[in-house]
Amino acid sequence: MKKVLVGLTVCIGLLSFQNNSFAVYGPKVTEIGNKHNLSYANVGTVDNPITYNASDPNDPRARQICIFCHTPHNAVINRGLWNRQETTQLFGQYSSTSLHIRTDLKSVSDYNEPNGSSRLCLGCHDGVTALGAVVQGPNSGTNIAIKGNPALAMSGTHVFTRFKITNDHHPISFNYAKVQPSMANYKPVPAGGNVKLDHLGRMQCTTCHDPHQTKDTTMPFWVWEYIPPDPYASPANSHDAVCLTCHDFVFPLF
Repeated sequence: MKKVLVGLTVCIGLLSFQNNSFAVYGPKVTEIGNKHNLSYANVGTVDNPITYNASDPNDPRARQICIFCHTPHNAVINRGLWNRQETTQLFGQYSSTSLHIRTDLKSVSDYNEPNGSSRLCLGCHDGVTALGAVVQGPNSGTNIAIKGNPALAMSGTHVFTRFKITNDHHPISFNYAKVQPSMANYKPVPAGGNVKLDHLGRMQCTTCHDPHQTKDTTMPFWVWEYIPPDPYASPANSHDAVCLTCHDFVFPLF
């Protein structure tokens, strides 16, 4: 009987692993080590030059986590209870000549500047807006000091400039259903899956990225960790699985 129970336990464990139940995700935004946790207490990132933390322990906002993006009252944008100043940058429309989808995007009426949740992401990732530029909370009207500087903005490869948005970046903020029927090698996104369009059916940053927790430790804030039947498969399967939700990858793509 004991051998039978052990055997069942091993089988169930293997099935759970293959079904992604035992996936090891990165730290949640409320935990130490998550790069989107800008609180003073996030000691897991303070020695990393590409991450940012509040630096003044006497500022009550510096000890909070959600406040850097959200507020329960008097939000700037009600969707998501947003608590950040909006980016003032103009990014333009995706215009690269290297991707066929560009010709269809020009006819999509709601595709101009990044919008929706992508616009909110750019409130930090524009490289201009101060990371501590929250609106509500104690000491409102002043920025939270990040690494000793209330005006500190993001820098480096995580910044999305006009060039990146228009030429060097996957298109965002377009209505996928308006493009997909007229394009070969694209397919409908299944409802209820790991890869999600926004409430208006648009592809946004959050289609591929989860800002609160990376689901694949090999990818930056990746929305999904794909564990194939073969537990020794390449980590690249997580990347490909997300891409294959929309793309058939029938060559040539470009």
